[in-house]
Amino acid sequence: MEPTGVDTPLDSLAAQVRSRPPLPLEKVTELLGRANREGDDEARAALVEHHLVVALDAALAHADSGVDVGDLYQEASVAVVTAVGEYAARDGDPAGLQAYVRRVVELHVAAAVEREETERQTCEAILRETRLLDVAEVAMRDQLGRDATTVELAAVLGWSEERVGVIGDLLDAQRIISQRTFERVRRIELQLGVKPSHYEPGAQRSEGAAGAGGPAARGGPAEPGTPDREALEV
Repeated sequence: MEPTGVDTPLDSLAAQVRSRPPLPLEKVTELLGRANREGDDEARAALVEHHLVVALDAALAHADSGVDVGDLYQEASVAVVTAVGEYAARDGDPAGLQAYVRRVVELHVAAAVEREETERQTCEAILRETRLLDVAEVAMRDQLGRDATTVELAAVLGWSEERVGVIGDLLDAQRIISQRTFERVRRIELQLGVKPSHYEPGAQRSEGAAGAGGPAARGGPAEPGTPDREALEV
């Protein structure tokens, strides 16, 4: 991370976390004993606080992962609490506590990064498929002179009918949101007396957001004259 010269909440947090000196082994032994034998919450909290630096280091180590460092730190902090609680419950060797916490934290943070990356890839894939379906619907409408059915779209795209239906529902929702946004912008432009925007969602589709290849249009058997996939060039 490039220094900006301006303190951020993360900088303040890091300064606070790093201000705690490492606990001597004798103190760790005492706190673990109290947490294990007496169920002392204060002892457990003290161990957690002095191991938050592990959470901070893990979060900063994944700063280039695309996940917010603050979110990673929160995830890692939860892992510290979990690790300390588990280690105290099993009456582990005090000398091995920090290494155990580090392993647990790294596993949690790595899982968080992987989960975020999976979600990002899923969102990108859905976006690509909604765009592809949009193009296919417009192209087939131009060639057929009518809205294509689910069966026809599935054949051209090489998808299952169920997949066309699911992606189609997402596309319809996207169109409705775009249409509502456009209408809101148009009302504001009229109130301000400014020149109306030339942009209109679904401009290629005379029926607007809801009628352009929407749920009512998808369905039913294919009709003669359906173009093949290559003819669409989508």
